[in-house]
Amino acid sequence: MANKRVENINPHILRLCRKQIGLSIEQAQKKAGLKSLADIEAGKKYPTIMQLEKIAGRYQVPVWVFLKEELPERYRFNKSVAFRQFQNSITNDYEVRSVIARVERFRELLLELRDDMGEPVQPFSPPLIGRDHKSAAEVIRQWLGYSEKAYSLEERKQLVENKNIFVFMTSKYPGWSKVRPSVQGFAIYNELLPIIVINSSDAYRAQSFTLFHELGHLLHKKSALDERIEPVKEIETDEERWCNQFAGEVLMPEYDFLEVVEDFVSEAPLNERIKQIDKLAKIFKVSSYAFLVRLKYLNIITVSAFREIEKQLSINYENSRRQQKENKIPISRNIAKEALAQYGNIYTKAVIQTYHNQEIGLHKLCQLLGIKKARDALKLESLL
Repeated sequence: MANKRVENINPHILRLCRKQIGLSIEQAQKKAGLKSLADIEAGKKYPTIMQLEKIAGRYQVPVWVFLKEELPERYRFNKSVAFRQFQNSITNDYEVRSVIARVERFRELLLELRDDMGEPVQPFSPPLIGRDHKSAAEVIRQWLGYSEKAYSLEERKQLVENKNIFVFMTSKYPGWSKVRPSVQGFAIYNELLPIIVINSSDAYRAQSFTLFHELGHLLHKKSALDERIEPVKEIETDEERWCNQFAGEVLMPEYDFLEVVEDFVSEAPLNERIKQIDKLAKIFKVSSYAFLVRLKYLNIITVSAFREIEKQLSINYENSRRQQKENKIPISRNIAKEALAQYGNIYTKAVIQTYHNQEIGLHKLCQLLGIKKARDALKLESLL
């Protein structure tokens, strides 16, 4: 059955789906492992069901879409709010376009599930803030219920999710949701259930800074893609600078930060300064780089000192990643915890509740959570 040829596909829809996800025909053939794709698009060959399923997975659409005379509205990604908001920044970026397309569908499903449960998602309604990042951070800390302690990433995510924001984590393992390390995260603004996406392959403590940086974009009702560019950009946009300062103030309030850095020796040798920064950053449970940025914005170090330390931190990070790859240490994975971290509490709770209401079966539950084994899906409930 899997080798049966499907003759009634629409080659035009096939091409349209490929182009809107940002793939050239050469890239698509390579990713799908299908050398005959060009001939299939030209109508010279017919794909098997298995081949069509593989193509559909790459294009982020269901197989039946290829049988339609026109591409259904909900799968016209280029016309979606998210794709329009990003404009040209994701034009040829397959990885990011793929994640946006899939996460937008998760958002739509979550809204439908909550409506069906009689618990519609409430509109995103943050307090009004001005352009002063310091006062804005204080207002938002109070709005989130952020106390004086340094939260873990999971606790910080929960505080943000409680305000009707869908927080999604990409995967560090190969698959549709893995993006290159330089993409730190992005925000997709909607009045109802806006989205924050964080790259989980980034350093763990760096992810908290990304969370609040992206929240800064949402507070300004904007969508944005944030990427680490090498060499480091000399000039920040006003928006990026504001979001950086806002995130720093939320995570490391100035009055607390100045107390912590009283013993920081800015004239010490480079390696000693980096050791100091690594140690002090742990107090706030943030990355060394986030701590360094805070030092720069509060004029505790000079711009030249910032660049010197930044360069060395980048070298250290790359060396650490290289060493991890070389060691090839087996990783013990907890699939249930990974799924909860990736999809977040809002989405996971809604899907599991729908399963308990017997509106979906166990197989569908696994599909909606990206889990292969039923026992892993059932373990999720005990984690909520």
